[in-house]
Amino acid sequence: MRIPLATNWAARVTLALACLFGPYAWLVLMDYPWDSYRWTWIRMWPILPGMPVHLIPGVHRLPESLAFLVMGLTTTPLLVLAVLPAWRGRRWLAPVLIGILVLSSATSLLDYQLFLF
Repeated sequence: MRIPLATNWAARVTLALACLFGPYAWLVLMDYPWDSYRWTWIRMWPILPGMPVHLIPGVHRLPESLAFLVMGLTTTPLLVLAVLPAWRGRRWLAPVLIGILVLSSATSLLDYQLFLF
């Protein structure tokens, strides 16, 4: 039985998004008080893969809204890179998703350290 193309595409996009944003599940799963600090980080979840750009000298001195814009602009190419193989087919899906998962896991570890700092 053949799976409809739309369902197959949706499954690949869901997998890509899970690889990009899944490593940040620690925000929900960790044993930490549900205070305003934690909720701020949860609201930042969509731009967190671009957060290590905040470690670049000078970026941390930007106003918060501009720093968030920089993080969002850094996350956007990662999002496109993660979702693009879903449109192109299966050939590059596994290698790209593994790369995205490794990169997102590394940035997630850095972000976790920033969260605790």
